Amino acid sequence: MDIKKIFVGVASLGMIGGIAVAGPAVAAGNGFPPITGDGYRVQSDTGSCNNDWAMVSLDKAYKLTRVSDGVYNLEVKESGTLTTLLGQSPGACESGTDNGNTVAAGITGLTHQTFDAPVTSLSTPNAKPDCSANACAGSGGFLNAVFGAGNYTSGFNTNGGYSWTAHYEAGSNGTYFDTSTNWPADNRGDITGS
Repeated sequence: MDIKKIFVGVASLGMIGGIAVAGPAVAAGNGFPPITGDGYRVQSDTGSCNNDWAMVSLDKAYKLTRVSDGVYNLEVKESGTLTTLLGQSPGACESGTDNGNTVAAGITGLTHQTFDAPVTSLSTPNAKPDCSANACAGSGGFLNAVFGAGNYTSGFNTNGGYSWTAHYEAGSNGTYFDTSTNWPADNRGDITGS
């Protein structure tokens, strides 16, 4: 996945901002149930050569869990469909150099993805964020609905602890696993063909 594209997408949703002015503290202990929300988004996915290789339509489920006062973990689970774009295959550069693998346009499949990022905020979170009208299409929209625009910082825009895994399945054209761990060397598989 292309970290730069994620940052640009997140920034366009208003995620870049400082920590908010102090608000009432969240009660310590077990008194903070996870905050959840849903969204939907169509976007391009980036392969190991930093190339757009597929368009994905994703249903998103957000879960914000309190770690300590003002510190949270945001988990995003996504599932949906993919349609390939003509060009380099997603796994073509797993070894660090382009192996020449390509993929044709129009191959369809499924994807399941998980993202985690730390979030900090001194604002009191909204336990029932308004995700109507697809306001939570991206993580920035969800965090805006929880804390208010600019009232938080997140690992998505600082790369502090941000991680992901993504699985892509395209039948006889292959499977591809993408991970932030030792990217792209720890990615596995490929989706190729016509």
